[in-house]
Amino acid sequence: MLHRAGALKAMMGLRRYAPGPSTVSILTYHHVADDDTAYPYDPGVADATPAQFRRQMEMLARHGTPIGIDELIRAVEGAPLPRNPVMVTFDD
Repeated sequence: MLHRAGALKAMMGLRRYAPGPSTVSILTYHHVADDDTAYPYDPGVADATPAQFRRQMEMLARHGTPIGIDELIRAVEGAPLPRNPVMVTFDD
């Protein structure tokens, strides 16, 4: 809903240029799939369809700076973060 309304894009754009210390946005996904009633684990539960996931990743790449776990660990130890850092993780 936020994506369709343009609010998420606006927020990410503002955050990219906002002065001050960076905070890390961490998006956690469990399952990316089209609705598949035959899926044996948590049927009916998906965080995004493949098309939605692609749009979300395109938006993050456009407005955020993707970082990995190594950069996050260095930041915890005091290294600076890039502007508008984002991480994408998958559990399981």
